[in-house]
Amino acid sequence: MSSKLLGSLRITLCGLALGLAGTTIYAATERVGDFALLDEQGEFHQLSRYQQLDAVVLLAYDNSCPSAQDAAATLADLQAQQLRSTNETDREWKILEAEYLIGIASQKLQLEGDVATATAQLERADQALLDSGSANVFAVRQAIATELQQLRNIEELDREGVYLQLDNLLAEMQGIDLLNSMRTDFESRRNAESQPLTLGTDANGYLESSLKFLSSIFVWRKWEETPQAMLAPGQDELIKQNLRLMLEQAQLALLMRDNALYQQAMAKSQNWFQRYAVTDSEQGRAIAASLSQLGGYDINPILPGLSQSLSLINQLTASER
Repeated sequence: MSSKLLGSLRITLCGLALGLAGTTIYAATERVGDFALLDEQGEFHQLSRYQQLDAVVLLAYDNSCPSAQDAAATLADLQAQQLRSTNETDREWKILEAEYLIGIASQKLQLEGDVATATAQLERADQALLDSGSANVFAVRQAIATELQQLRNIEELDREGVYLQLDNLLAEMQGIDLLNSMRTDFESRRNAESQPLTLGTDANGYLESSLKFLSSIFVWRKWEETPQAMLAPGQDELIKQNLRLMLEQAQLALLMRDNALYQQAMAKSQNWFQRYAVTDSEQGRAIAASLSQLGGYDINPILPGLSQSLSLINQLTASER
């Protein structure tokens, strides 16, 4: 409010006050704690209810008084100026709010990989720009719309679910069947059930005896083709312990969002399981399938950086200052 307008309004109000009766002038010298008035629409106004305001303007208006008409016009102009100033301030604050929200969304993506929160913050930023009423926010809102679509197309990984799956596999590793144990059981059963092979004297008996002999050799050679490390006694617990350590390493990589370490740990665990464990049983097939599924996850996918919306909102706030 300019000093010139305030002075004009103060002179007008003083002129109105001097035009009142002498009793009113006398009463003006006394201080009262509170009072109330009715406006032109008959609405009740008590002064104490406006104590939170910086100032209250009281204007006595009479259509037959030119000074009162001028004072009313001056007051209307001041109200319009105040409204324009308030709207401009609100617009600036809304744009600054959008800038802050876009910055938070970018941090959530880059530092935490939190797609859900980043999406929510971008949506709030877009609403703030809309509420600003500014005609200069179109480019920023267009960039936000593009980046929002990119975020919505990202398939979010259930990290907690993946961690629990790894935890379940850790528990199952203690009870898996290893090829070395199966070979030992086979040898024991073979020794217990083996009987001297009697060759038949006729052609049919000789052929049947030969088939049994070859069948025995075939089964025996199948176990002989397994890796030499499996043939060492007492290695079962070591192999299971190594498998558990690999899965624990994958869990740690999951928490650290280290995709390279995670993929390495899962590849090693799959390789060891295929090499040392029995995979043709129901349990073996289920574990192998789980390991393959877990190894296919990208635990730290590349996320958009929101660089376009950040750049445009920074330009917009700079131009508004």
